[in-house]
Amino acid sequence: MELESKIKKVKARRRELILIAMDGRTQKYIAQKAGILEPKLSKWINGYEELEESELEKLSNVLGVDFK
Repeated sequence: MELESKIKKVKARRRELILIAMDGRTQKYIAQKAGILEPKLSKWINGYEELEESELEKLSNVLGVDFK
């Protein structure tokens, strides 16, 4: 499997884990808690934009998800 393909799968899995961990909480609530702009979070969830590693770390801390 190509490296690019593996990276895409990892990113998709991160999105999936975040959506599961949101557990009914709104994007607005999660974005505010993580200090991320809501439109940016929405674009990331829908695959249109990438989050910085620091933003992913904040998001994972808010939701209790460990990507490591």
